[in-house]
Amino acid sequence: MKKRYFGIELEIGNEKTQKEIRDFVSQKSAIDIITTSKYGKSVNNFYWHIKYDSSCGVLGKPKDFGWEIASFKAIGSKQLKHIAEIAQHLKNNDCKVNLNCGLHIHVDVSDFSIQDIGCLLIRWVKSEEFLFKTLPLNRRNNFHCKPLISKENFNKRCNYTRNEIWDLLKPSVLKDHENNDKRYSLNLINYAKFLKNKRNKKRVTIELRIPEGTLDYTDVYNWGYFFVNFVDSCKNCVKKDPVTNCIKLETFFKNLNIQDDFLKKWFENRYIKYRNI
Repeated sequence: MKKRYFGIELEIGNEKTQKEIRDFVSQKSAIDIITTSKYGKSVNNFYWHIKYDSSCGVLGKPKDFGWEIASFKAIGSKQLKHIAEIAQHLKNNDCKVNLNCGLHIHVDVSDFSIQDIGCLLIRWVKSEEFLFKTLPLNRRNNFHCKPLISKENFNKRCNYTRNEIWDLLKPSVLKDHENNDKRYSLNLINYAKFLKNKRNKKRVTIELRIPEGTLDYTDVYNWGYFFVNFVDSCKNCVKKDPVTNCIKLETFFKNLNIQDDFLKKWFENRYIKYRNI
């Protein structure tokens, strides 16, 4: 796994108290834990951050609430495994996800040029329709993770350059909360903020928002492994590398740089399970 920083946000319901969740995490992790009664942004934190979340209760906002467990700033497969192990431990202790929960993954792109981001976006939009077929129905039609290709003025038939696709898909509103521009499969707001003020490198990430809420070790690990490696493959990617619309798994794997056989099988199983729902 590539040496690129990332963080994972686990969303769960409120069946367990914040103290119980903290105790479960501390049983399996020696890393510091911070709890906050209100929602708070986790920025370059080297601790677990357990916080209130108004959107992931069973009844949904504003009737119910849940909890978000934000991981520490991690790097490498060993730390990814540790995060996945904590997720599974929470599941084993009856912490629960519901249809309002998601799994969000932030990956550092502080070294990315607009050309690199353009490469990433071209590969993403060529694969996005196929990728959504590996998702359960509640994530395909979800206000919080809409397809980038559903953005106004995007034309699937156009062959955009890297600069053109960034200009087309970049967020126009940069606020952190109550912002529809963050509610896409890829949240690009933090990178757009960085371009506006390159002296601010506190949280230069892009965020994967499509995975369903899960505490399953295999799912947490594979989503993290996939996204970190995909992002890293787009740094300095060559222009001659052909990127085509996905109509079968082989093209999907090539576009998104999915090379690991176990990861391929995991995606294939999800595709078989969800493609016709």
